[in-house]
Amino acid sequence: MFNYVKIVNGVVVSKQSSTNPVIDESLTLVNQDFIVGSLYPSGDMPEAKIRIISIGSFRRRMTLAEKSAVKTSNDPVVQVLNEDLLASSFVDLDFQQTIDGLNYLKSVGILTAARVDELLADGSPDEQV
Repeated sequence: MFNYVKIVNGVVVSKQSSTNPVIDESLTLVNQDFIVGSLYPSGDMPEAKIRIISIGSFRRRMTLAEKSAVKTSNDPVVQVLNEDLLASSFVDLDFQQTIDGLNYLKSVGILTAARVDELLADGSPDEQV
């Protein structure tokens, strides 16, 4: 499989895959997956931060006690937050509703401030969507 990205001003603006090589000077052949909108690392440019991770990766960041507290909560807001998470395709760690939801879990005692920060930390390559 051949994976390509189109880069404009150091930002990945599109990506495509092909079973055959593509001859198009506007595309760059890459050996890793990039998120559209992420910075393309080149030269002195720092590696792009991973801010969108899979649902499974996000849930693995939570402790069993935290997941149990969410699941057994009688608070309808906590229940809606959990339903929204499970209905999503990925977790955007910069999405304001994600941040607000984690802060709500902090306000009801399910999470601490330190845990909110840990849950919102940059993703790793194995957590990437």
